[in-house]
Amino acid sequence: MFYFAPVQIRKRNADWGPALVNQRFGDAQRRFIRHLSEPGNRWMQLVEHNGFAAAQQLIADLHDGKASPIEGHVVRLS
Repeated sequence: MFYFAPVQIRKRNADWGPALVNQRFGDAQRRFIRHLSEPGNRWMQLVEHNGFAAAQQLIADLHDGKASPIEGHVVRLS
């Protein structure tokens, strides 16, 4: 079975409408982040970054191989 995200998103937008797609995606994303934030989670460590300068540094670190593969990065630009 072939899966390509943009094709699937267009299909879901047609099936459910963009508002419901966004709602379901947001709900799933919140559940995933809550799961990762649970005490004892050893699968992934969330690392938060704030602002454009932090985002630029993160991109540089990722490019240079300085980020740990267990880290999941969240960048807040505002």
